[in-house]
Amino acid sequence: MSGFLNFRDYIECMSDRISPVETETLLLKHLRMLPEESCALSGALGRVLRVPVVSDRPSPPYDRVMMDGGAIHSESQPVDGWYQVRLETPAGVPGYAGELLAGEAVGVSTGSVMPTRADTVVPVEELIFEGERFRISAAPPPGAFIHPAGSDLAKGSVVLPAGKVLGARDVAVAAGYGANRVRVGKKPVVGILTSGTELVNVDDEPMPHQVRRSNDLAVACLLQAAGFDSLPPVHLPDDPEQIRNALVDLLERCDVLFVCGGISKGKHDYLPEILVDLGCEKVFHRVKQKPGGPFGFWTGRACQVFGLPGNPLSTFVCTVRYGIPMLRAMTGAARPFEFAKLSTAVEIQPHPVLNLYKPFHLNAEGRAEPVPFQNSGDFIRPIGTGGLLSIPPCTRSLPAGSALSWIPW
Repeated sequence: MSGFLNFRDYIECMSDRISPVETETLLLKHLRMLPEESCALSGALGRVLRVPVVSDRPSPPYDRVMMDGGAIHSESQPVDGWYQVRLETPAGVPGYAGELLAGEAVGVSTGSVMPTRADTVVPVEELIFEGERFRISAAPPPGAFIHPAGSDLAKGSVVLPAGKVLGARDVAVAAGYGANRVRVGKKPVVGILTSGTELVNVDDEPMPHQVRRSNDLAVACLLQAAGFDSLPPVHLPDDPEQIRNALVDLLERCDVLFVCGGISKGKHDYLPEILVDLGCEKVFHRVKQKPGGPFGFWTGRACQVFGLPGNPLSTFVCTVRYGIPMLRAMTGAARPFEFAKLSTAVEIQPHPVLNLYKPFHLNAEGRAEPVPFQNSGDFIRPIGTGGLLSIPPCTRSLPAGSALSWIPW
């Protein structure tokens, strides 16, 4: 808190900021839900389901055999101990519904239909064959190795609920119930605008007073990893006229715009003023958190604007903490709230007002391990981390096993 006369002055300086919880509340209050659309199942990965997928038949749809072997009736045992195989019914053919006399069996395969007159499957490992007959070395109990029809799911049951972000397993489940098309949230048109005269292209050789640009690529990759495409990023020097012209175009074309840099209180931070001049309403600007304090949000006639601070880690934090969850909410997702537990006790340099977001690594047991980093301009040490832990103000230490809000990268 150097540079402030006393603690009271410092608290007053923070009075224009809102907490992360208030930030999220205001974002959701201004949420603009996008319409739904029909999507082929082959292109549904990562999309948000808006209409539930319902089972078109029971699961399993028939009494399903669970093991290769022989299907018998447990009360119709042969006198001499030898079962005669009446026929074979592999998977993919109708089940045998005919008579099954004492001492008769049906050869079955995993996934095949259980014969109507049989009540038990004896695994092939327990069968001793002699030609077309077999003996049982160890008899299972009646009803063994049968997956009863409808025992998993009744016809008409919800298989995948609305609000679910569709993963590979979800797509496979939907296919199993005949959903060749699904109703999903329409993808938003997302733009990225970065500014900074000191920033040069990745393939340029920077002068001593310059740095290579990375935030536009970082935001685009974070969005892509979350299932959202973006328009080609636009980068501009700190020139108000160029910034204004670009904003006029992007505010018309985009549902959501991420602006990175130029949003703080510096002499060359033009974006907040230009956004208001162009008719955008400031919902909030500045949050009680570190890194990412200058984060802001504006709403225009057709576009909503996330103002990201220019420091690399601040850009990451605000994108994953607020931007991506809001995009998912716009498409209809139910936002998951995740926790992670600490693997060891952690000492914290506390902050009296700000919520801290610190990068952590998840170990093999799924526990969070701290990763030291310098400041919000440090984007080297967070490499390899799994996400951020949210640490409340005034927290000095956390014992091993503490559960904290977890924001994955």
